[in-house]
Amino acid sequence: MKNLLLTTFLILLLPLSGYAYDREKRLSELDKIVRDTRPYEQRMQEQIASLKHQFSKASTDTARFDITCSIYMLYRNFRIDSAMIFANRLIEQAGNLDIERRNKSIMCKADALNKLGEPRECIRLLNTIPRTEATLHSTFLYYLYHSSYLSINESNIDRKQGIEDRKMMLIYTDSIFALQEPGSTGYVSNLAIRLAERGKYREALDSLKAYAKTAGTDESNPESASYNFLMAELYLANGDTVPATDCLIEASISDLTNAKKVYKSLQLLAMLLFRQGDLDRSYRYITKALDDINDGYARYRINDIAEYIPIINSANDRQIRQNRQFQMAFTIVLILLLAVVATAYFLLRRKKRFLAAFNIQLESQNRQLQEMTDSLFRYNNDLRDANKIKVEYIAMLFDFCSESIKRQAELKKSLARKLASNQISEVTKILNRQASESEDFKEFIKRFDAIFISLFPTFVADFNTLLRPEEQIVLKQDELLTPELRIYALIRLGITENAKIAGFLHYSLQTVYNYRQRMRNKAKERGQSLSEKVILFGK
Repeated sequence: MKNLLLTTFLILLLPLSGYAYDREKRLSELDKIVRDTRPYEQRMQEQIASLKHQFSKASTDTARFDITCSIYMLYRNFRIDSAMIFANRLIEQAGNLDIERRNKSIMCKADALNKLGEPRECIRLLNTIPRTEATLHSTFLYYLYHSSYLSINESNIDRKQGIEDRKMMLIYTDSIFALQEPGSTGYVSNLAIRLAERGKYREALDSLKAYAKTAGTDESNPESASYNFLMAELYLANGDTVPATDCLIEASISDLTNAKKVYKSLQLLAMLLFRQGDLDRSYRYITKALDDINDGYARYRINDIAEYIPIINSANDRQIRQNRQFQMAFTIVLILLLAVVATAYFLLRRKKRFLAAFNIQLESQNRQLQEMTDSLFRYNNDLRDANKIKVEYIAMLFDFCSESIKRQAELKKSLARKLASNQISEVTKILNRQASESEDFKEFIKRFDAIFISLFPTFVADFNTLLRPEEQIVLKQDELLTPELRIYALIRLGITENAKIAGFLHYSLQTVYNYRQRMRNKAKERGQSLSEKVILFGK
């Protein structure tokens, strides 16, 4: 009931408005506003900036005082610390003005002190105000006394002192009601409260609803919040939580869209939603309300926080449970994933080792195959070269043998004729000439050179690349090979033993050795094997 009485005096000077409603739609709109109130706060800042601009243009002290008072009224429900700054400015500006403005500046500062959580200092300051005719009929003065005693009463531990403070609060309640004009917003509101205190909640609500039809509803009007909040308290006092919830939604929307940070509608709505099981929404609303209390510097609302602790604790407990459940589920999923990954890793690693071993084996087989291919290729080349050489030299041999046989046949016929003619001396001469000149062997060597050069046309030039420039071999005219070159030609053909070379060329073994040694001495690189390099010519 104390909260009910406080609500009465918060709306004493404000007209009421009715409401029209669609719960789910309006809750969604409220959710959106709670998420972002910056546009409405920006609009409030713009209004304050406009008044400050007007203040800079004001030409009289009275005009400047009135503008400062308007700025204070905007700040009193928006930023209490800023409101106190402008209340002090009002005190300074009212020093040379009339007594009513001086009294008004004191009331504004007392109001700010009460909102900052210093109700006794508020009362002390109010007691210093001279009781002029206008002051004695000021509902604002009695509202400040009432709200200060209400704040003191709510924080009292001493029961006896609490009774005295409540008595004073009710006295000022009666004073306010006596000063209000019948049919005014404050009068209707106080009348509804008095009816509710006597248990006549339905009559109280009917009176407010009747007034709302004439006053209308407009959520952009800050007075709408006070009207709806009072309706909600009356419904709750009568045990009707559903319409009370509807009224609190409207009041909260009005408070937030008018950039108020000093309110009770959103907190009370959060409590109702909490009891209805809507924990997520109630937690968001109460968090927003507490943030606004801190941001608005409304210390006198700190006592209300205790009422909201169950919401915070319950929401935190549920969040903790959800987090634990999520962590457990996440841990299980993570363990399963790790098991799958580990299994896949070991299978892949096993397969990788198998593939690695297989690749090594395959590479080894490839190398062996490549070596075999290279060997076969070299063997084929050597075989092709050898076959070519064999064909050439077999042809040469057949040709040479054929000519030798033909010459021998002609020689035989010539010798037979000579013998028949008894020309013994001529026969002797022919036989001696054949033995000494070895024409057949010279012809054989000549043909050997010709066939070899036809097989290896660059042999001489290639051989010279192995010798020092000054030692290179220069052939004579019509000369195909020198004795030294002929030895290495046989080596190129595969005849590498000195004894075989000597027998083939009709040289002594020492002569072959000397020729080969001489060529090794003329080589560019001493000690190198000319034979091995010569064998590679033409391959």
